Amino acid sequence: MGQNQAAQTVRQRDFLAPLPTVGLFGAWSPAPRITVNARVDYMSLSLGDYDGGVTNVQAGISYALTDHFDFGVMYRFVDYDLTIEKDAWTGDLSYDFQGPAAFIRASF
Repeated sequence: MGQNQAAQTVRQRDFLAPLPTVGLFGAWSPAPRITVNARVDYMSLSLGDYDGGVTNVQAGISYALTDHFDFGVMYRFVDYDLTIEKDAWTGDLSYDFQGPAAFIRASF
């Protein structure tokens, strides 16, 4: 009987670094305890064989129960994209999330 052999190579590299984004943030209070806010953050970077970016867009409204506690709802869109092009391998990683969220926030 013949024997089948399989070879597998796994390469992994962990890298943690802060990635600065350029963004705009605004907040408006149409009433004493109500705040409407929005933000947009963006970053794009190309380095050698790597090309990627991140986009974050968010809009929400909150109601302050007290000076230190508030709750609200928001809609958020996040998109991460990374492309790697090398002679022996080409790959693309894309992640996007979009949808509503509810939150409770405490500040001190």
